[in-house]
Amino acid sequence: MRSPWVTALTVLILIDAIGWALRVLLTLNHVFFHRTLPTVAGIRLLSGPFEALGIDAMLVAGLLFVVVSALKLLAAYWILVR
Repeated sequence: MRSPWVTALTVLILIDAIGWALRVLLTLNHVFFHRTLPTVAGIRLLSGPFEALGIDAMLVAGLLFVVVSALKLLAAYWILVR
């Protein structure tokens, strides 16, 4: 029998991974079609050190982040069904 703490932590990881993956995918969709980072309330989404590499590098880095979020989902699923 698994501890309720493990279940709670796994559910928290699921929520985190789904939330980040969806938000980054929506931002990457805007970047792909408009070739610029979106701005929400004066804040450029996904801006940071990777922005200096160019918009194509931002797309690749964002997609890699989505892959990592998918791996987090897979790990959380494995913990839940264990």
